[in-house]
Amino acid sequence: MKTATLPRPAPSRKPAPKSLRRFVETGLNMRKEVLAATLPTFDVNNVCETYGLKRDQISRMTGFSPRTVATWAAGEPLTTASAQKVREMRRLLEAMAHVVQPKFIGPWLQQPNSAFDGALPIQLIERGEADLLWRMIYDLASGDPG
Repeated sequence: MKTATLPRPAPSRKPAPKSLRRFVETGLNMRKEVLAATLPTFDVNNVCETYGLKRDQISRMTGFSPRTVATWAAGEPLTTASAQKVREMRRLLEAMAHVVQPKFIGPWLQQPNSAFDGALPIQLIERGEADLLWRMIYDLASGDPG
């Protein structure tokens, strides 16, 4: 006849002392503060005002949601991935500002352009074809009619 064996009770764990828990929580909070201090912020409102943009255009140009753009406007730091996209967008806007008055860039991005087969310049950015805009900027800046 077989005898049944009962499962062993799990070893009891003592809770960590309060001082250790406090130490860990403090360390985690400090890590968040250090990370937040090292990540860049993005002054969305200033960029919108300078270049005549709307927040939805920033969303379209960076590929991030309108909600994310709103968090940037509220002062939340950029992540590494978002910082790269914002940097690319700002470089393009700054280059455009050398050939066009900055306040007209936002409206221009929304106009069909015959140089791009009637596509909107902002659509080119969304499709990953910003190189066509860079070429246009080069041609305008150099005086080469293309």
